[in-house]
Formats: sequence, C-alpha cells, structure tokens
Amino acid sequence: MNRSFTLGTFAGIPVKVHWSFSLLILFVAYTAFTEGLNLQRSLIFSAYILVMFLCVVLHEFGHALTAAKYGVKTRDIILSPIGGIARLEKLPERPLHEFIIAIAGPAVNVVIAITLGLGLISLTDGGILPQNADITEVPGIADFLRNIVVLNIVLFMFNLIPAFPMDGGRVLRSLLSMRLGRRRATNIASVIGRVLAIGFIAFAIMEDQITLALIGVFIFTSASAESKYANTYSVLEEFIASDIMKTDFPRLHLSDTFDKCFELFRRNIASNFLVFDSLGYVSGTIPELFLMEAQKRNLGDHAVTSLMSSVILYAEPNASAKTLMEMMQEKGCAIIAIGEPGNVLGVVDRETMKNLIR
Repeated sequence: MNRSFTLGTFAGIPVKVHWSFSLLILFVAYTAFTEGLNLQRSLIFSAYILVMFLCVVLHEFGHALTAAKYGVKTRDIILSPIGGIARLEKLPERPLHEFIIAIAGPAVNVVIAITLGLGLISLTDGGILPQNADITEVPGIADFLRNIVVLNIVLFMFNLIPAFPMDGGRVLRSLLSMRLGRRRATNIASVIGRVLAIGFIAFAIMEDQITLALIGVFIFTSASAESKYANTYSVLEEFIASDIMKTDFPRLHLSDTFDKCFELFRRNIASNFLVFDSLGYVSGTIPELFLMEAQKRNLGDHAVTSLMSSVILYAEPNASAKTLMEMMQEKGCAIIAIGEPGNVLGVVDRETMKNLIR
C-alpha cells in the first residue's frame, strides 16, 4: 500500500506527504475545538502550522541541495506530523561533507529568521520578538512574522540536539568520524541519542506531555536504526565482489522460456537471472519481481524476452560490496554482472546481499 502521496517535484526532488500527516489536521481541529478558538483565531493557527511546514521543507532542501554538490542524490523529501526528512540515496563518503550537509538544514532556518528579523526592524517600529505568547492572537501580519522568527530559532535549536535523526546527531557523528571512523562514531552518537531520548520520555511522563514522549520514542528507534544501518554498511565495506559473487550461475538465452526460470527458482538455484545473446553478451535481466509477474500472468511458455528488464549493471571484481549495494539501490536493479561485457565472471544479486548482511 502506498503510504504517501506526492505534492510536487522541485529541483528534481519529489516532496511527499506521509499518510499520518492527516493526523495533524485532526490535531488542528481538536486544538481549535478544545481551546474554543473562533474562526479568525483558527485560521491564524492553521496558517501558522502551514508556514511551519514550509520552513521544514526549505530546511530539508538545504540538506538535499547541499548533498547534490557532493554527488549525493536525494530520493525524496517526506513530511510527517513530527517534521520532515530528506532521504539521501547514500551517506557522503567524507565526514566533512556529512558535516556540511547536516548543518545546511539548520542554516536555512537561521537565514529565514535573520531575513524576517531584518525586514521587521526596517519596516516596523516593534522588535523582532512577539509581544503575545498566544500565536492565535496576532493583530497584524508583523506579529505573525515575529512568531515565524521564533519558530525558526526553535527549529534551529531543536534540530541541533545531538541525537539521531536530528541534524545534531549527524553533526556529532561527522565530527567523531574524523578521529574514530564512521562505524565507531555512529555507535557512540547512537548511544548518546538513545540516552537523550530516554530523558525526553521521562520528562514527558512527569510533565504529562504526550507529544514530547512520542518524539522521544521516535528519536530512540531512529538512533537504533541508524546504528544498525551504519554497522551493516561497515560490514559491506569489508568485502569485495570477488569474495561474494556466484561463479556457477545459470545463463539464460534469448530463446529460453519462463518455464526454465520457474524450474531454476523452484530448485533454489537462482531468483534473479542474466539473459545472454548468441555472442555471449548480456541482453537483459530477469529480476525476481518480473519472475513473479510472469508466473501470475501464466507466461511459462513465453520467451524471457517478453518480460525482460533492459537495465544491465557491470562492476569490477574489486568493487566493494557497499558499492554494489548502492548501485542496486540507485538503479533499482536486482542483479549485477561482475566483469565486463563479453566476459562475465560471476553475479551478485539481492539475495547474495541479504545473505551477507544476515
């Protein structure tokens, strides 16, 4: 089931809204009802929430556009009730690059706050801070903008908390990585993040703050997941393609039918296949997903060319398993030919990677 829908694509990066974002709408309605807000104050509160998420989107584009400068693509930006996340296709190779990418998001909030602050100073008689703590009671646009200044200051400070998935956790990891290496740095930053998360949860329970408790749970689980992710990639860096490739793999031909694939799959010989032409060059691939589709459509007696992927990836025997994993994720390919066109020495597929990680 698709758990998010796309708002639009900007700078080549899809911006998506998670289904749980609808809970925020319920929260706004609940707050307006329980606080007895009239129509005007309800609209102001709604506008404040919308602008807040616009600032979050700009924050995430700060990460994404900076990452692009270092050759790291962003799959998408996903908004949820507790914020946004720019999903990078891979971690930047150098700790300094990770530091700059991580700090770029909070820097956007600083720029927004300074820009609005300077505008308020030059165009109004008041200061840059709101006089009324109630964000729904603003007599004019200037007071509304003052609340946005405070919002961006809070976003800046909150995101620099040294806990994953906050930017502060990534800043901490990048600084530690310069001396300790990424794997050890991630484990240390993850432990710090989980300790802080437990503190959040404990404080939230004492103060009866449900939202803060949920944020604490989110930080705890994210810190654990980040540690597992980094450890997995560290393990992958220890192996190269020639260590893990299958040299005894089935070579399908253009004239073969899917019945042959089904038989090899049932015998647990292979789940992803390369298809070769008469000269020994790879013409395409049959990923397991296509195999399942062919079975569903009863294509057993059809040639494999009737449902074949044209995506063909090659890698050198000395390529790291981490590089192979990134290639599969970036190109959406389930199998990689190790060697070169006309001289395939072996294959590495998703099943190989899963077994290695296990």
